[in-house]
Amino acid sequence: MILKKNRRATSNNQRGFTLIELLIALAIASLITTAVTMTIYQVFTGNARSAARMTAVRQVENTGFWFSQDAQRIQEEPIRDNDPATPDFLTLTWTDIDGIEHQVVYQMENMPSGTLKNLMRTHYIDGSGDAALVAQYINANETSCYLQGDVLVLTITAEVSSGTYTESETREYRVQPRPNASE
Repeated sequence: MILKKNRRATSNNQRGFTLIELLIALAIASLITTAVTMTIYQVFTGNARSAARMTAVRQVENTGFWFSQDAQRIQEEPIRDNDPATPDFLTLTWTDIDGIEHQVVYQMENMPSGTLKNLMRTHYIDGSGDAALVAQYINANETSCYLQGDVLVLTITAEVSSGTYTESETREYRVQPRPNASE
């Protein structure tokens, strides 16, 4: 009989978790894990989208910088080709104060990724050319250049993909060439 009392005494003193308590703890842990996972996903997705957006903005702004610099100097009507199938996009010419002839040719070149293109700028000084990459990820179908009166208008679009998201930036640059000093 003493043996039975000791068994009962030890079993009554041992308290554990009930099944309901375990299920509630498991549900709370699942909610916390889900919230942490979602937060981490949002941070990584937001960073990737932000980086893609900033890359697109940088590409368009760099193009605008070079275009504005060159377009202000021109002395002859620019040669424009708005057909994205042809590589020459825009040709600008001028003669500087020392009598040196300059010609800048903007060209679209295919990127390995497919539909987007690189924008190249080749600056010829007295016939000798120096090529440089101006921008990447340019959507040639959304890019155009035209004269509006005496103002040269460039509309350019860059598209950068980051995972399942594509960030796009479109800007319009309007440049009026400087008046010819010889006139």
